[in-house]
Amino acid sequence: MASTIQTFLGELPDSLLPRIRTGFDALSKLSAPDRSAVVAKFLDSFQRTGDLDRDWLDSTVSISRIEASAILAALSVSVGVLSQTEGTPEDFVQAARGKLFDDSAIRAAQEAASIIASERPRISDTIERRTLSAQTLPALESFDVSVDFRFGFDKNNEIKSGVPVALVHVDTDARAELFLQMSRSDVEMLVEKLNTVLKQMDAAVKAFAKTDVFK
Repeated sequence: MASTIQTFLGELPDSLLPRIRTGFDALSKLSAPDRSAVVAKFLDSFQRTGDLDRDWLDSTVSISRIEASAILAALSVSVGVLSQTEGTPEDFVQAARGKLFDDSAIRAAQEAASIIASERPRISDTIERRTLSAQTLPALESFDVSVDFRFGFDKNNEIKSGVPVALVHVDTDARAELFLQMSRSDVEMLVEKLNTVLKQMDAAVKAFAKTDVFK
């Protein structure tokens, strides 16, 4: 698992590493209770809004803005690693040691990683909700279909076969148009899938109707 984390860490920009190291160094200089409070505040803000600035620690501990910004970077990377891999806090420390922090900050990194790992389900839910809410795709504006009939000819140019074809035009609010043709089997497959989607949408509405979402 450490190798997976190593891969993740290897994708970090070199320009960001000094700031992360400064962040872990600043964490290591705090008392254990203050470290826990800092990580808890970060996770709370991350799960609620994700909107943090340089003054995010003003009411928690007394450190400089530069250190607060560096700690923010260090914890952000830690959350990214531990939420996108199944690595343990020990895996994280093993992989990040010497790259994200020095030996003097190992204890601080271990404590932060342990708190983050314990909140992994909540963090994953937060990331999933944000990803879902950020999805913006073109919306369907029109779906036009006409039927054409294609003929097959023999070597004497006599009609020997024929097949119906659906000609489809799809338009969206982003003006992204799509033209395609569909065979009868394609249409049957599409109808089957759309019927399944309708059932799933109905099931979703019934499920959410039992909550406060639609009330």
